[in-house]
Amino acid sequence: MRCRKCEYRLWSLTDSVCPERGTPFRPSDFEFVINSVQFCYPYCNQDYDGTSDKGHLVPSAFDCVACGQPLHMEQTEVDQNPWLVCKRRGVFKAWFAMVGRAMVSSAQLM
Repeated sequence: MRCRKCEYRLWSLTDSVCPERGTPFRPSDFEFVINSVQFCYPYCNQDYDGTSDKGHLVPSAFDCVACGQPLHMEQTEVDQNPWLVCKRRGVFKAWFAMVGRAMVSSAQLM
């Protein structure tokens, strides 16, 4: 997912605005390969796979299975490899998260 104006990588941003150009974006503006992106509900960390033909959530709005709160695709965060966001988390936290993910769900990590 890159900014359409400046090609800035938009993964793992907390705001829906490109920091380089200030261009707003939404995950639904982009197309992904089916089941290649997991969307994470930021309030309870429940993950959902993008299963539509564009890799989006189907349906785009529903109640979370973990906490029962209403969820819309635009409220989610993309789940990423912990090591790829080590600048945000810190090297030690990212390393332990990576080891934990490899032990628990190595297929997803790959």
